[in-house]
Amino acid sequence: MFTAKQSWAALAVVLVAATAASQSKTNPGTGKWDGTDPNVTTPSQFKPGTGTGEWDGTDPGVTTATSYALCFGDGTGAPCPDGHFGAPGHGCDNSLGAGGGLLWVDGEARVSADTFQLLVDGLPTKTGVLYMQGTLGPGKGGGRAFGDGLMCLRGTTIKLGMNQTVKGFAAFPDPKDPFGTPIHDLGGIPMVGGTRYYQVIYRDHDPLVAAPTVNLTNAWMQVWAP
Repeated sequence: MFTAKQSWAALAVVLVAATAASQSKTNPGTGKWDGTDPNVTTPSQFKPGTGTGEWDGTDPGVTTATSYALCFGDGTGAPCPDGHFGAPGHGCDNSLGAGGGLLWVDGEARVSADTFQLLVDGLPTKTGVLYMQGTLGPGKGGGRAFGDGLMCLRGTTIKLGMNQTVKGFAAFPDPKDPFGTPIHDLGGIPMVGGTRYYQVIYRDHDPLVAAPTVNLTNAWMQVWAP
């Protein structure tokens, strides 16, 4: 856990060094975008079907392996610190007690025409948010306890940027900033594309705990096109 005296800069240094193994996506489900499958987090990736929710040929509802959520704090992987599990598909629960932070994406992850965005919800009403990218995602084991959540990034891990939530929601890059730097530039994605993993860490404050802590959302795997 981090105290209020520790800066975001110091936190970023710790995150960059975080290389412990996390989880593989093994949660069963319906393969449908209707709230019945925590693995299915965007309607653009899947068609109706039933199965495991896995991109391994076992689920006819899963039609792409290029973009999906993984490493959840809902009890399907590693246990959340203090047993504070989140809602299906979310990170570990936070001080709101409403299911934990949720990370998903929007736009096109294409180096030549980048409109890719990271979106988060379910966070405290107004709090600091740090967006991270890793070259490796969770391995087997379900994540590593980090603050009040689970760290899911491995490999070379970098800080993309920071902002604040508004009513628990935040987006990055800021859609209201026409001059914002696109994520492929911030993350150093090569012109040929590549696979990267994303996760969001945020400040959280439980009134029952003296010092503010940090928590994390689920993670996201994204294959970048040229």
